[in-house]
Amino acid sequence: MQKLTKRWTKQEITVILITYVFLLVFAIWYIMPLLFVVTNSLKSVMAFNENVLALPKVFEFANYKRALSLTYRNTNLIQMFLNSVVFCALFSVAEIFSSSMSAYVLSKYEFRGRKVILSVAMIVQIIPIFGSGGMSYLILSRLGMIDNIWLIWISGASGFGYTFLIIYSYFKNVSWEYAEAAFIDGAGNFYVFIRIMLPMVTPALLTMWLSAVIGLWGDYLTPMLYLKNTPTLAAGIYNLKSLAAFTQGGTTTYFAALVISIIPLVIMYLFTQRGIFSIKLEGGIKG
Repeated sequence: MQKLTKRWTKQEITVILITYVFLLVFAIWYIMPLLFVVTNSLKSVMAFNENVLALPKVFEFANYKRALSLTYRNTNLIQMFLNSVVFCALFSVAEIFSSSMSAYVLSKYEFRGRKVILSVAMIVQIIPIFGSGGMSYLILSRLGMIDNIWLIWISGASGFGYTFLIIYSYFKNVSWEYAEAAFIDGAGNFYVFIRIMLPMVTPALLTMWLSAVIGLWGDYLTPMLYLKNTPTLAAGIYNLKSLAAFTQGGTTTYFAALVISIIPLVIMYLFTQRGIFSIKLEGGIKG
């Protein structure tokens, strides 16, 4: 067999080199703060004060043990972690499922007012809405959702937003022939949605779910406003940045808490990256 070779022009080589250099600088820019936190989480307070940029000579793993005992509003780091798991799980599932239902209906069904709803859903992503925080708090308070981690997720089940737009675009590329075949076999609308159409866009759902979880895991403002007595990990660490430095183990203990807070996201990405990068949509039914 004749080997196919690619001969790069000088212009192409120049563009590739510039691109690689840019990506390398970009990667270092994001990795350096993480390395700074990890290395300083393994130092003693004295070593940290002497030189914040030096590598640790003696690894202080006790910082991580002390980090687990950090408390905010009578809640330790372990309980904050569990609160974050519940908060992210309920909120992300509500957001993805409601957006999937809206995207499916608007992309696959023709009905009066469909274009108006779709236009409004897109316009609200462009026009910023200010001053709605007070009204949102009042509504959630009247509904008994304030400081209720098991009900606050309802506020995230809007069915629209950035997640809706992405899933909508994927549903538009899924052939309706799959649903028609299921309808012929006697399947109902809900069955077709859950068992036929949703699996077709699983990579997109997984990607948007992971994106939602990352955003919710680092969201400290929402828990601080609506879950004051049930602090999540992000809200707790945000408020511990001064307490840990002066009263609860020092700055290095606080850095250890930061490292602990990002470990779940790293593990989650390692287990989901294959599904995220396997986006494949095929149209039609092959007989």
